[in-house]
Amino acid sequence: MLVVDHTFPVSLVLPRTRIDRGHLQWVVEPNKSEREYITLLCTMNQSKDRLLGFYLFPRMNWPTPHRMYMYDPALRGATRLRKLSDFYSAVRILWRERPDKTTLHLPIV
Repeated sequence: MLVVDHTFPVSLVLPRTRIDRGHLQWVVEPNKSEREYITLLCTMNQSKDRLLGFYLFPRMNWPTPHRMYMYDPALRGATRLRKLSDFYSAVRILWRERPDKTTLHLPIV
């Protein structure tokens, strides 16, 4: 879980990788209590030593685990980040567009 600007949560999902019929897949299982949060999905290579892609979802309220592949239709609902340094500006846009802005009450450090 990430907290942006001491204000709102962003769930972080690093899915398990697997090979199915010679193709890389990710088993995406968002935490049940975090499904309504903005979610950063980071896909990894098979050996899990390199990140391949970064995708921001407004929410990831899928009822069951999803096996995702490189050009999965579910990725159409996400904002693809070309580089991780684009995270902050992209997540702020998603936050502004949310009709239900549930904020966190955290102490300022």
